[in-house]
Amino acid sequence: MSILSRAAYDALRTALQCALGRRDALPGTVASIQTFGSYGNWHPHIHALATDGLIERGGGFLPRGAFPVEAIEQRFRELVLKGLYRAERLSEGFMEALLSWEHSGFSVHVGTAIEANDPKATERVSRYVTRAPVALAKVHPQKDGRVKLLTPLDPKTGLDYRLFDPLDWIHAVTTQIPDPRQHICLLY
Repeated sequence: MSILSRAAYDALRTALQCALGRRDALPGTVASIQTFGSYGNWHPHIHALATDGLIERGGGFLPRGAFPVEAIEQRFRELVLKGLYRAERLSEGFMEALLSWEHSGFSVHVGTAIEANDPKATERVSRYVTRAPVALAKVHPQKDGRVKLLTPLDPKTGLDYRLFDPLDWIHAVTTQIPDPRQHICLLY
């Protein structure tokens, strides 16, 4: 997870610094790691609030206007895969193969900008960024002991839920708990 969070920030920082031609200024970012996917699967990703420009050391702000999404996405992919290779989680050959794919499996989404004078929008997005992995309203214990998780409509199965046996449910939920031995730094 630390590779993922570091890569997300570094990709954003590098793209904005290149776009604005300023290596001495940094983006403001608040981020959280999310690991639970919409279908009850392991889906590690980052949710973040970021400034739409760079903050100078003296406190000045350099606006960007629009995020260079493609540059951020390309750099994010490269940093994650190279980080996994350095951590000996991928072989060099497999990393190179993944880097050559046209459809990388990585994506960066930039939502609607929040105006500085819109505290309700800031709170709404902040709540989304820091929400729990699973909404309790989507979890329904069944009489037979299984757990039904409401999901978006799955295009493969046509179902809008997943059923978990009790131990599979415990496994799915507990894999979302970070290892306390890992120190994940989100502020750079």
